[in-house]
Amino acid sequence: MKLFDNIERIGKLKEDFESKPIYAYDKARRVKTLKKLLKGNSGRLLDVGCSNGHYYSAFREMGFKDVSGLDISEKRLAIARERGYKTFNARAQEMPFENEAFDVVTCIDVLVHVLQAEHQAEVVKECGRVLKKGGVFVYTIPNRRAYLLRNKINCLFGVHHPICDDYCRPVTLKEALDWADKAGLGVVEVKGMFYQYPEAVAAFTPLLSVMDSIFSRIPGLEEYGMITYIKVTK
Repeated sequence: MKLFDNIERIGKLKEDFESKPIYAYDKARRVKTLKKLLKGNSGRLLDVGCSNGHYYSAFREMGFKDVSGLDISEKRLAIARERGYKTFNARAQEMPFENEAFDVVTCIDVLVHVLQAEHQAEVVKECGRVLKKGGVFVYTIPNRRAYLLRNKINCLFGVHHPICDDYCRPVTLKEALDWADKAGLGVVEVKGMFYQYPEAVAAFTPLLSVMDSIFSRIPGLEEYGMITYIKVTK
């Protein structure tokens, strides 16, 4: 199935979920993580795979006044424009920008939906191309090792979840770091979030927040966060 056939299948809009505590926590945790990773940065920001622009208010809170968004769904870009994004309808592998056009680039929850390994590497390389020297690029992956661990735990209780489906491709942290290395980008920080907890813990978001904060600080556990944030520079 082609990528363009999957545009409307790639998750629902973030707002569709925010009435549920776990998803409200999800957004708050992601925003908090982004703020930490982008602290001290300013200038022009490009949000690759911006969807409907749900991070716009967070970027504004961080002090970014010039926020551009790129996506392949014109329908979602229309919403992003209403929120304040400068929008561009294009593929992430072929962005319509000059070299070193942006001070900061983000690519959040996007690479998981790029189904070919070589295309994932191309997206990271292209993000590096449009990033200024000394600029910061933050991207996320769903960590394959964490998903495998989840499945092993669930199988003990007779529950099975597939590692991915026909519009997701989790990857290992090593693979994600190799993309940056081949693009000439240096890794600054790796941050995991959403570790594998018992269902009773996951349902109680205050405790989940505490557990996530503790586990994300333990060296070596980056491999086991369901979502991993990677901060690189040029």
